[in-house]
Amino acid sequence: MNRYLIYIVLVISGLVWAGADHLVFNRITISPTNAEFVSIYNPTSESIDLSDYYITDSNNYYNLPSGSDFWSESLFDFVARFPDGQSIGSDDYLIISFHDSEIFTAYY
Repeated sequence: MNRYLIYIVLVISGLVWAGADHLVFNRITISPTNAEFVSIYNPTSESIDLSDYYITDSNNYYNLPSGSDFWSESLFDFVARFPDGQSIGSDDYLIISFHDSEIFTAYY
C-alpha cells in the first residue's frame, strides 16, 4: 500500500513540474535562524528576468509596484526587489539567504 502511495505522489509531482510555466518556490527553510533561506526554481525553457520581481512577507505585498503603503505593522517584515539585470536561467535555481554568506556557509 505504501509503495503505491509513493508511486502516485511521484507521478503527480512529475506532472506538476513538467507543466510549470512560471517560477516555483521549491524550498523554504525558516528554522533554525541561521539556516533561513528560500530557493526559487525556473522550470521553463527560457531565462526569466527578475528586475521587476519582489520577495516579501508583508501582508500588503500587492502595493509593492506602486512604491507606497506596502509595509505592514510588523517590525519583522522584510521586502526586497531583485537588482536590475538579475535573471534566473532555464532549469536553474536561485538561493536567497536571509543572512550574510558567512553565516549561511557556516551552517550549510
